[in-house]
Amino acid sequence: MRIVLTILLGTLLLSCTDQTPDLAYVISPSENEGKPQLQVTMTFVPEADGETHITHKNEAWGESALYDCLAEIEILSEHSQMRINPDSNRIEVIHPTDLKSMTIRYTISPDYIGPLESNRTYRPVIQEEYFHLFSHLLFMVPDELEDGEEPADIYLSWQGFEEDFVIHNSFGSQKREQRLHISPVDFGMGIFVGGDFRIHSIEVQQNKVFLALRGEWQAFTDQQLVRMLERTINTQRDFW
Repeated sequence: MRIVLTILLGTLLLSCTDQTPDLAYVISPSENEGKPQLQVTMTFVPEADGETHITHKNEAWGESALYDCLAEIEILSEHSQMRINPDSNRIEVIHPTDLKSMTIRYTISPDYIGPLESNRTYRPVIQEEYFHLFSHLLFMVPDELEDGEEPADIYLSWQGFEEDFVIHNSFGSQKREQRLHISPVDFGMGIFVGGDFRIHSIEVQQNKVFLALRGEWQAFTDQQLVRMLERTINTQRDFW
């Protein structure tokens, strides 16, 4: 049986506002020498003192050297310079003190060759047919917000993907534009997948739970798995 990736995702209640978001990300497909990757363009308000620190994990969840998956970092704002410090999980940017908005563009790509194995799923998984990443692997976050527990407005725009390419994550299913009102801590716990997934939803105690499947299962049909999942989650929730 071909290895498939199964992700159980819960959807959080989001609130929308019309104000400028604290963080805005545009995520697009890209490639380098024929290998698929994801390009991220990030916009936010920098620090007023002219020095802004941005967190991107080089070591997390038992993984190290995650900066090997980070490339093509560009500060698109004028008169700005950066210094990359993997040992501190940080990128430091020096910029004018009157800069009102900063935009950074970078790419994320897998750092291994060959078929996917389970011990690699805590690193970026980006293939032609699909991608699977945890939030800390995909998104840089300004230090000012990184550990914040107060809600922030975060905007996600998924651009350039084929129409039948499924976009699914912990904060919504098949939405190309997402406006989140969420603490950066909770945002950092998200799971993001896209590609040739089949999405099934069930309701558990008035909350929607999603099952994302891809590939072909020999032992189970999708509906059998969904029913099994529904019984399992309901039993777990009743117990706790």
